[in-house]
Amino acid sequence: MATRIYKTPFAATGDKEALATADQPDGKVSLQAGWTPDYELPNDNPNYRPVGRSEMNGVLNEVTEGLGEVQQNGFAKWQAIDGGWPLGAWVSHNSVVYRSTVANNTASPSSGGPEWQPVPSSSGYMLVTQEAAMGVGGGSSVAGTFVTRALNTVRANTIAGASLASSQITLPPGTYRIRAVVPANGVNLHTARFYSVTDGSSVIFGTSENCSSFAATPSETVQTSSHIFGRLVLTSTKVFEVRHICQETVANVGLGSSYAVSTAEVYATLEIVKES
Repeated sequence: MATRIYKTPFAATGDKEALATADQPDGKVSLQAGWTPDYELPNDNPNYRPVGRSEMNGVLNEVTEGLGEVQQNGFAKWQAIDGGWPLGAWVSHNSVVYRSTVANNTASPSSGGPEWQPVPSSSGYMLVTQEAAMGVGGGSSVAGTFVTRALNTVRANTIAGASLASSQITLPPGTYRIRAVVPANGVNLHTARFYSVTDGSSVIFGTSENCSSFAATPSETVQTSSHIFGRLVLTSTKVFEVRHICQETVANVGLGSSYAVSTAEVYATLEIVKES
């Protein structure tokens, strides 16, 4: 039998009594005490309490309403609760999922304060790489000059309106998380950028890296990668490139050295996650 999804709580239209939270002086059922011993007394005892239909309806209604809320939304809907929400709690509010950043959180997510932070979601993913035939290097670096990395392969793309053409990535409006790994070999100092061709400016700066100089020690070169991490909000469609600047010119392998052990060499890699 399939698990029931409680879109309708138990006794939704029936008569029901709200369940009290604190212990009740008269021994009545409550959230803290549950069904008290009074309900087990002989029925001729003056303190005997029968289990009422409205009481039972109220208990089951409350349980199935809360369960159905989580089943359908993934999280409880935010509401004001005694003592506030705990640190790390996730709630749904106005169709947005939030995470509590403080303990005993009594603030409302709609207040816009720091007590609640929206939880990033993903509505699309794109993975783009720079690939070459086995044994072919990543390309030549040019001293002191930004070179556009030759992104040429789409490994995955579920972002509607996103595309790759001539090493340029087109992204539609939305909020994105950007991550790129951009290697260099024997060029001494180097760094990469996520560059907006549309705006003519760098929008996310990569880490500054160092690798040994090919000119100084050609037999002992080291390959390192500049890492680009960032978040981007676009209100219109824009075109981007991954650009890379190196301190020294190294022919053919300055932008990555081959290993020749697979069917293809993979160099610069760009990962894009669309949050919304």
